Amino acid sequence: MFNCTWIAEGEDRGHFFLGASIGRYKQANASWTQSVKEARFSLINDADMASKGYTMVDCPASAKGIWFGNCAEVYPLLHMLKGNTNPGAVYGIAVHRKGVLHSQYEDGVSGWAWKAVRRLCANCEELVRMWGGLPANFEPFADMETQGPRAGIHDYTIKDFRSDYS
Repeated sequence: MFNCTWIAEGEDRGHFFLGASIGRYKQANASWTQSVKEARFSLINDADMASKGYTMVDCPASAKGIWFGNCAEVYPLLHMLKGNTNPGAVYGIAVHRKGVLHSQYEDGVSGWAWKAVRRLCANCEELVRMWGGLPANFEPFADMETQGPRAGIHDYTIKDFRSDYS
């Protein structure tokens, strides 16, 4: 997954931060992969996390095998949302890697890349809430007009374009 988080209004309007998950590194050396996961979690493992009883593996999305700290949104949220005095101005978008690697890539609003936009996982949604943000600002197209021909584009799932990568 890839993520872009940005500030949509106020003095810092236009500032953004990019992130990526470590999903493709699962084939790497197991001890290295574990070290990277632990290092990423350590960046968000603070008093708020402990007070909620969360650990890297005991978290809202653990039932789906998603550990805290390993999503594309983590670094951007940490840098753009945590401690922000105007958290309601922070927005973000996540795109599945297959959306940006598609042979017919086109990033216009009706383009293929937009069909690969994903909602926050339960872990990232919890981080947004913990750090004062609005989960609705991270819904696909939250910072755009979604009426007319663009409506419904984000309703695609990975199965809708999996055959293009077989």
